[in-house]
Amino acid sequence: MGSLKNDGELNEAILYVNGVRRVLPDGLAHVTLLEYLRVLSKVPHARILSIDDSAAKSSLGFVGLFLAKDIPGDNMIGPIVADEELFATDVVTCVGQVIGVVVADTHENAKTAAGKVEVLYEKLPAILSIKEAVNAKSFHPNTEKRLRKGDVELCFQSGECDRIIEGEVQIGGQEHFYLEPHGSLVWTLDGGNEVHMISSTQAPQKHQKYVSHVLGLPMCKVVCKTKRIGGGFGGKILALDLEIYNNGGNSLDLSLAILERAMFHSDNVYEIPHVRIVGNVCFTNFPSNTAFRGFGGPQGMLITENWIQRIAAELDKTPEEIKVS
Repeated sequence: MGSLKNDGELNEAILYVNGVRRVLPDGLAHVTLLEYLRVLSKVPHARILSIDDSAAKSSLGFVGLFLAKDIPGDNMIGPIVADEELFATDVVTCVGQVIGVVVADTHENAKTAAGKVEVLYEKLPAILSIKEAVNAKSFHPNTEKRLRKGDVELCFQSGECDRIIEGEVQIGGQEHFYLEPHGSLVWTLDGGNEVHMISSTQAPQKHQKYVSHVLGLPMCKVVCKTKRIGGGFGGKILALDLEIYNNGGNSLDLSLAILERAMFHSDNVYEIPHVRIVGNVCFTNFPSNTAFRGFGGPQGMLITENWIQRIAAELDKTPEEIKVS
């Protein structure tokens, strides 16, 4: 049996923080590359009445505008549930929703041309908070989840509890601050019947699946490669009755799995005899929310630590005293 040899330490963190780590090559030899820029919705909820690209067509370097009608395969996508349009067709459900892409010879020319595409809207009522979604019962379909342990209702009504404390916790959204830029380099072979790409993704198999799905090509005709992966990170309580709502935005994406993990972590490390947790994913007119480091776990634990502090304040004790009691 041969021996393993260590040729030295590989520390790509230095490349990340210095901004020199390359996730895509500069281009392809002997190939002229085109750039694209997305045409995005400027309103949270509206019906699309018309799209006028006449001004964009006269823009320098303009190659084309591609909309939902130009998709040869299926325009509906999603990692778990296909409830999101790649390009919006009749209705937009958030600011920033992709309506189409403008392709030009340079990035700057694509940006200029995209700015000249005129979209006429008929505005519709928008839901812009979890509170509004709860009041309107605006939830993503089939996302209500329930956890139960013991009998919360019986415990509350039995007189066993000396005090019942109620409260609410609101946690703001998180913005990804990753070190890897998003980008893809794509080229076709066999008259467009075979697609190759190099993408800064942690899941090349999903890119392969989505491109195959949208273009109507078999997966064997779609090849996705990734140059590097990384840079994406970063007394006794007798009963708990908890409702959790998360802001899924305008498509489900991974919000249901994140909700489930928050529910599973909502007792943190504490032993609670009676637990009842109900969770819902709210449909709102915000861009779709998705996974973030922690995946719902820290939010569930934060809720727990919040009510630990409320109990401590109610009993004039420190949170540490409550935790060890």
